[in-house]
Amino acid sequence: MPLLQWKIQATHDLIRIARHIAKSSAANADRMLNLIENKVVLLATHPHVGRAGRQHGTYELVVHEHYIVVYRIRQNMVEILRVKHTARHWPAA
Repeated sequence: MPLLQWKIQATHDLIRIARHIAKSSAANADRMLNLIENKVVLLATHPHVGRAGRQHGTYELVVHEHYIVVYRIRQNMVEILRVKHTARHWPAA
């Protein structure tokens, strides 16, 4: 079973998401973080569940209608690269 590794930028993304949502509701921020983290855990047993990413060698897992987790698979590790809001600028496919 592959290990999950959160890269520093993905961790920073989670912090920004939580801070933004917490402006309106701390409870909603906690729920969103739990939702994202619970869906990412699935990658440890099913790393290919996401779709092909917009950048070569990456995958994207839709964890919420507004958030996508970008990751890559490395031997026995799944690296969580970013957590992006769907309204943010993305590189071309």
